[in-house]
Amino acid sequence: MAITHRLPTVDHMTDEALERNVIDELASDPKIDSDGIAVSAKSGIVTLTAVAEWRYQREDAEFIAANVLGVIDGENDVDILSPIPDAGEVTIPSKKSWNAAPSSTPTTSR
Repeated sequence: MAITHRLPTVDHMTDEALERNVIDELASDPKIDSDGIAVSAKSGIVTLTAVAEWRYQREDAEFIAANVLGVIDGENDVDILSPIPDAGEVTIPSKKSWNAAPSSTPTTSR
Protein backbone atom coordinates (compact mmCIF):
# COMPACT_ATOMS: atom_id res chain seq x y z
CA MET A 1 0.00 0.00 0.00
CA ALA A 2 1.45 3.37 -1.02
CA ILE A 3 1.12 6.40 1.20
CA THR A 4 0.44 9.64 -0.57
CA HIS A 5 0.60 13.12 0.84
CA ARG A 6 -1.36 15.97 -0.59
CA LEU A 7 0.17 19.35 0.07
CA PRO A 8 -2.11 22.36 -0.06
CA THR A 9 -1.61 24.64 -3.00
CA VAL A 10 -2.57 28.25 -3.36
CA ASP A 11 -5.77 27.19 -5.12
CA HIS A 12 -6.84 24.99 -2.20
CA MET A 13 -5.51 26.95 0.78
CA THR A 14 -7.85 29.32 2.57
CA ASP A 15 -6.69 32.73 3.71
CA GLU A 16 -7.12 31.58 7.31
CA ALA A 17 -4.90 28.53 6.74
CA LEU A 18 -2.24 30.70 5.12
CA GLU A 19 -2.36 33.13 8.05
CA ARG A 20 -1.96 30.22 10.49
CA ASN A 21 0.99 28.82 8.55
CA VAL A 22 2.75 32.19 8.53
CA ILE A 23 2.11 32.68 12.26
CA ASP A 24 3.44 29.18 12.99
CA GLU A 25 6.62 29.85 11.01
CA LEU A 26 7.15 33.22 12.71
CA ALA A 27 6.66 31.59 16.12
CA SER A 28 9.41 29.07 15.34
CA ASP A 29 12.05 31.84 15.14
CA PRO A 30 13.34 32.75 18.62
CA LYS A 31 14.55 36.19 17.44
CA ILE A 32 11.02 37.30 16.57
CA ASP A 33 8.25 38.18 19.01
CA SER A 34 5.48 36.60 16.95
CA ASP A 35 2.83 37.49 19.53
CA GLY A 36 3.20 41.12 18.51
CA ILE A 37 2.78 40.51 14.77
CA ALA A 38 -0.64 40.67 13.13
CA VAL A 39 -0.85 38.54 9.98
CA SER A 40 -3.55 38.89 7.38
CA ALA A 41 -3.86 37.14 4.03
CA LYS A 42 -6.00 37.64 0.97
CA SER A 43 -5.61 35.45 -2.09
CA GLY A 44 -1.99 34.60 -1.28
CA ILE A 45 -0.94 38.15 -0.41
CA VAL A 46 0.20 38.37 3.20
CA THR A 47 0.42 41.56 5.26
CA LEU A 48 2.51 41.76 8.42
CA THR A 49 1.66 44.54 10.87
CA ALA A 50 3.66 45.19 14.04
CA VAL A 51 6.25 47.30 15.78
CA ALA A 52 9.71 45.73 15.95
CA GLU A 53 12.52 46.81 18.21
CA TRP A 54 15.22 46.30 15.57
CA ARG A 55 15.47 46.35 11.78
CA TYR A 56 16.74 42.74 11.61
CA GLN A 57 13.50 41.57 13.27
CA ARG A 58 11.46 43.29 10.57
CA GLU A 59 13.60 41.79 7.82
CA ASP A 60 13.57 38.30 9.39
CA ALA A 61 9.78 38.37 9.68
CA GLU A 62 9.47 39.37 6.03
CA PHE A 63 11.91 36.65 4.92
CA ILE A 64 10.11 33.96 6.91
CA ALA A 65 6.66 34.98 5.69
CA ALA A 66 7.80 35.19 2.06
CA ASN A 67 9.02 31.58 2.19
CA VAL A 68 5.79 30.02 3.47
CA LEU A 69 4.03 27.78 0.98
CA GLY A 70 1.15 29.66 -0.61
CA VAL A 71 2.51 33.18 -0.16
CA ILE A 72 2.51 34.94 -3.52
CA ASP A 73 3.44 38.43 -2.37
CA GLY A 74 3.43 40.49 0.78
CA GLU A 75 3.31 43.84 2.49
CA ASN A 76 5.64 44.49 5.38
CA ASP A 77 3.96 47.10 7.59
CA VAL A 78 6.30 46.44 10.50
CA ASP A 79 7.51 49.73 11.98
CA ILE A 80 10.92 50.03 13.63
CA LEU A 81 10.99 51.26 17.22
CA SER A 82 14.75 51.92 17.26
CA PRO A 83 15.67 53.44 13.90
CA ILE A 84 19.27 53.91 12.92
CA PRO A 85 20.13 57.56 13.64
CA ASP A 86 21.04 59.81 10.76
CA ALA A 87 24.24 61.84 10.85
CA GLY A 88 22.43 64.81 12.38
CA GLU A 89 21.50 62.77 15.45
CA VAL A 90 24.95 61.36 16.16
CA THR A 91 26.91 63.11 18.85
CA ILE A 92 30.66 62.82 19.14
CA PRO A 93 32.08 62.64 22.65
CA SER A 94 34.34 65.47 23.71
CA LYS A 95 38.11 65.04 23.71
CA LYS A 96 38.10 65.09 27.46
CA SER A 97 36.23 61.79 27.65
CA TRP A 98 38.65 60.15 25.24
CA ASN A 99 41.73 61.10 27.20
CA ALA A 100 41.61 59.58 30.63
CA ALA A 101 43.37 61.46 33.39
CA PRO A 102 46.78 59.99 34.07
CA SER A 103 46.67 57.64 36.98
CA SER A 104 49.00 58.33 39.83
CA THR A 105 51.25 55.39 40.37
CA PRO A 106 53.31 55.13 43.49
CA THR A 107 57.00 55.44 42.94
CA THR A 108 59.48 53.47 44.90
CA SER A 109 62.81 54.87 45.88
CA ARG A 110 65.90 52.78 45.66
